[in-house]
Amino acid sequence: PARVLAAAVSGIPLLIRTVALRAILVLTAWVATGLGEVTLASHQVALTIWIFVTYAFDAIAIAAQALTGQSLGAGDARAARAATTLMVRWGMIVGGLAMVALILARPWLPGMFTPEKDVQTVLATALSVGALSMPATAIFCVLDGVLIGAGDTRWLAWSMVALLAAYGPVAIGIRWLRPVLVGDDPTSVTGQANGVLWLWLAFTALMSVRATVIWLRSRTEHWMRLGSAA
Repeated sequence: PARVLAAAVSGIPLLIRTVALRAILVLTAWVATGLGEVTLASHQVALTIWIFVTYAFDAIAIAAQALTGQSLGAGDARAARAATTLMVRWGMIVGGLAMVALILARPWLPGMFTPEKDVQTVLATALSVGALSMPATAIFCVLDGVLIGAGDTRWLAWSMVALLAAYGPVAIGIRWLRPVLVGDDPTSVTGQANGVLWLWLAFTALMSVRATVIWLRSRTEHWMRLGSAA
């Protein structure tokens, strides 16, 4: 029982990290609801595509998690660093390919999800911005796996909470500025496209900040606890 309890307690930081990430996604959806029905529909499809693509990044992250845990557990910091470099390189390659694929698919991909022309137009805008987030999202996902494998879960938890705290005012500000971003006519396709543009620019900036912060963390030695301490 003591070991089961210890395992449960050790999982709390990961739970906090995941709840904070989900809160970011829910907050983004809440902002989309205030920007219009077309914006909300477009955001939902764009987010679904974004999550689907991140599964490819998570596949690399799981490999990074296993390799990092194995290397640090064996007391081999050099192997852990080499594995991290390799996994980040693969993440950047896959993220770049995902970005190019989304850009090339943007003209016809919206039509696969809806026959509504307005939603297709606004969705194309969301996909254009979302495509730009792919490299940063890949780095974020891969290094998440590295730090989870290293047992650096407390840092992951509190850094994600800090990111949520920083993103909250930005997201709320976008919803509050709806009349400026969307315009006087809430049914205007141009206005709805502007709304989803700013929303996804904020979301992409968030992913870029997260990728930068976690990359800077990976460049240090603080997470490399060797042997049983990992």
